[in-house]
Amino acid sequence: MSRMQRAVLVLSSVALALSFAAYAQKPAAQGAEEAAVRAADEQWSQAAGARDLEKTIGFYADNGILQPPGSPALAGKAAVRAFWAAAFQDPAYQLSWKPVEVGVARSGDLAYTRGSYDFTYTAGGKALREHGKDLVVWKKQADGAWKVVVDMFSADGPVTPIQP
Repeated sequence: MSRMQRAVLVLSSVALALSFAAYAQKPAAQGAEEAAVRAADEQWSQAAGARDLEKTIGFYADNGILQPPGSPALAGKAAVRAFWAAAFQDPAYQLSWKPVEVGVARSGDLAYTRGSYDFTYTAGGKALREHGKDLVVWKKQADGAWKVVVDMFSADGPVTPIQP
């Protein structure tokens, strides 16, 4: 089993466990936390769509991990920052995503978002469009803010070249 497959299996297991925990009991406070995580995810998408590096990076925990497809995991804000900075330099760059599911653990300190994204970028001198899915694990910080601790995404299928 490859490292990427293990990572997918681990994240899927975490999401499943959080899902069961979230649906086992849903007090009013949990609904408020789900709304807060959903809002943070949507604000993060807006920041990334606007190529705002500082705001985009601000959603990651200091020890946050980004696991892009076909690449080793990028651990820590410096590595994550380098990834986003390079992406924002691409003239074709366009990115947006939406959470389709949010779950919060009964403990109230871990959550996940599962969603879909649309991404346009340049590779091999060609502009490409990609549609895919993402799974993000969030951790509530001491100050009450929700931060990304694991961010993972993958394409649903082959990318589509954009006709000039």
